[in-house]
This record gives sequence, C-alpha cells and structure tokens, in this order.
Amino acid sequence: QALERLLSTTIAPEGSGKKAKIIAANKRPGGEEAYDFEYILTLPNQMQIHTWSVAALKQPPMRSNQPPTFGTTSSSLPSSSSSSSLSSSSSSSAELFTMTFVAPEKSCDESKVNTAKIITSEFHVF
Repeated sequence: QALERLLSTTIAPEGSGKKAKIIAANKRPGGEEAYDFEYILTLPNQMQIHTWSVAALKQPPMRSNQPPTFGTTSSSLPSSSSSSSLSSSSSSSAELFTMTFVAPEKSCDESKVNTAKIITSEFHVF
C-alpha cells in the first residue's frame, strides 16, 4: 500500500503522463522498519526506468526517564509538485532514510538486476 500511494501521489500521479508498474514491494524481515520497492516507471516519451528503492524509518532513542507515548508523526518524501509520507508511531519524529537505484529498462540484463538487488539489500539504518 505504501508503494502504491507513493507512486500514485508523487512519482506517477494521474495526468502526469507517467505510468508505474509494481514488480515487488516487501517489508524487510526482523526488527528493522524498512521496505524494499521495485517498479518500472514509463515516462511520457515511453522510456522505461527500472527502479529499486529502500525506505527505512529510524526511531529516535527512548529517554530512560520518560515513559513511552504513542501518536502519529510523519516524515515527508518531497517532490517538485507534491509529497507523500510514511508514518510511524512514536513520541518523537522518526527519521526517514532512502536509497534508490535506477537503470534504463532496455539495458537491464540479469547481471544488472542482480547487482541492483545486492546493492539495495545491503542498505541498513543503524
């Protein structure tokens, strides 16, 4: 859902002439609050861009003298004309870290696809 929202509101909104096809969207296993996205973006000139992205939220450290509180805060992903956000519950704003790897779809052979997947899989927020 997060990728669909990001694509429809920021990357390829209706009326932009861009179209996005989702290949994969997965939450990473374990305690890391991170998501791997893969999609193909078709530009108005029909050029296709294969995209691999990671979006990770890092929660601020808890202060030992304060009990946890829960609310909704968000970090924004700015764009030239609009923005989208990922949300996380915490007492302070979470930090959003992203990494995106792109390549023209016509040049994406198996070796380049595997390289992109390896690169994005190694992205972690500590």
